[in-house]
Amino acid sequence: MRHFNWRYASVFASVGAFVLSVGQADAARFQLRETNASSLGYAMAGVGAEKGDIASQFNNPALMTTVDKTGVAGSLVMIAPNLKYDVSSATYSTGASFTGGNDGDNATPVALIPAAYMMWAVNDKMRLGLAVTSPWGLMTDYNNKWTGSFFATRSKLESVDVNPNVAFKFNDKLSVGAGFSVQYVKADLSSALSPRAAAIASAPSEINLQGKSTGFGFNLGLLFTPWSHTRFGLAYRSAVRHKLKGNMRISNRSNAVSTLGDLATFGAVGPVNLTQFNALPIYAPDGTSIRAPLTLPETAAFSVQHDFNSKWTGRFGVEWTRWKQLESLNVDVDWNPNYAGSVAAGVAALARGAQALAQTSITEPLPARNTWFYSLGASYKYSDQTTLKFGIAHDQNAQKESSVRLPDNNRIWFSLGVDQKFTDNLTASLDYTFIKVQNTDVDMRRDVSAATAGLNAARAQLGGAAGAIANIAQLSSQTFKARAKSYVNLLGVKVQYKF
Repeated sequence: MRHFNWRYASVFASVGAFVLSVGQADAARFQLRETNASSLGYAMAGVGAEKGDIASQFNNPALMTTVDKTGVAGSLVMIAPNLKYDVSSATYSTGASFTGGNDGDNATPVALIPAAYMMWAVNDKMRLGLAVTSPWGLMTDYNNKWTGSFFATRSKLESVDVNPNVAFKFNDKLSVGAGFSVQYVKADLSSALSPRAAAIASAPSEINLQGKSTGFGFNLGLLFTPWSHTRFGLAYRSAVRHKLKGNMRISNRSNAVSTLGDLATFGAVGPVNLTQFNALPIYAPDGTSIRAPLTLPETAAFSVQHDFNSKWTGRFGVEWTRWKQLESLNVDVDWNPNYAGSVAAGVAALARGAQALAQTSITEPLPARNTWFYSLGASYKYSDQTTLKFGIAHDQNAQKESSVRLPDNNRIWFSLGVDQKFTDNLTASLDYTFIKVQNTDVDMRRDVSAATAGLNAARAQLGGAAGAIANIAQLSSQTFKARAKSYVNLLGVKVQYKF
């Protein structure tokens, strides 16, 4: 039996700390497949049947039995997205055209996705491993004055998944593996509240929801090698159910609603339905608690690799993701409206009268479909030290309705890369992928017409407190209509060292 050296563990822990420190970016919907940079070169094809790669344990823990020595690996992928809108129209809740904004281009910043791996060869049959990855991530950060700001200004999801694994080799044909995950996520959602063009041109008001959670899941894997030149892999990762807890904050409150009359232009507070005006959370103090369930979906994958000869290896993969487990984000807001800012007496009285409503709900719809990811790749062994890689993939869009938070569509991957073996124990890879996203028609509408009667009824109930506030004008819908055009560049590096 090989004895574990704790010096190696300290090196790995340092790499893991780096994983925790780097921000995330968006991929198809917000699933990040880029957990292993060396898989980019063949567009993730056959990742569940890749032999000799410590980092493949995330895709199939049974693959650890194909690694002959204890070792560590580090992966880093740079994501450089490009997003542009051709805006057709955008309106306030009165039906008037949105003025003073911009088209929200380039809302997806460059980001890094790190990952760290370790494997311990216990004996000829058993392997223990640890994967620290970021399997989910999202980042769209629009200028807070842009024309779609009522629907979203900032959307961010970060994740860290700590995944211990074990694998056992029954014989040369069959290996199995399993693991469990401790997964941390942090979510950050914002949208604009500003009712007036003057406020939009200066300092827009925004509602911001932030939450964190830790959840748990498991993964299973099988590797079947019926012939020495052919490998089949099956892998499953469970859904992880989170309970986000955090707070709500409002920026630049004085530029939001100061009188009931402002609501004729303003119409709706972010995603809140104003049919019940006393449910407005804008008068809740900063730090008001929020809670939201969030299910990150399960996946199942099949992979195959075949060595045609000593030079060429073909790869194929298919993965299913159960996105229908996440079709909306429902946020419960616990609030006590005691905001004492400079608001009209009628509005302040209405907020105080709403204390009987202890909780309100903000719903972010995310209608989805289950998706398939198909990939085909090949590698060519140019020499004993150098291997060239190629791949193509089709990634189905999970969104039934496009959103400015997730302006996604079907994607095609074009990939290439190179593996370099420096010594028997040290290898490195450099890989590149270009992802073309199909143009997406975004047509967002929030109907607030039913709010008019509720607002006037609330005004009437205030009696003298309403003062000289006039009747509320008829409200219609906030809208944003545009065509999104986007593509993504991925550049990854990975180093593996066996002891």
